[in-house]
Amino acid sequence: PTLRMRDPHKEEKMVAIAEVLNACSVEHPCFARMRSIFILIPKIGADGQLCGDHKPIVTPGQHEKYDLADALHSGTGKVSYVGGGSKTRGCLSDG
Repeated sequence: PTLRMRDPHKEEKMVAIAEVLNACSVEHPCFARMRSIFILIPKIGADGQLCGDHKPIVTPGQHEKYDLADALHSGTGKVSYVGGGSKTRGCLSDG
């Protein structure tokens, strides 16, 4: 599922991106970067029970988080990334 929110400044941003991409060169490469946080929530399945009966529900446990940051080199198409279970600082890895 995605949010379909419109950006009122989209055209201005697209013009700025096009200008930066046109100015890219071997000496001055351009990078696109992105950071995502994945929250892995344990699944709870359906369970039936007769009316009037109460069944204890086991809590699903702790959520797991995974932080991923990457950069795309516009000239080579090479992606470098770093990821971990928390917001760690470190060097980008070749992907």
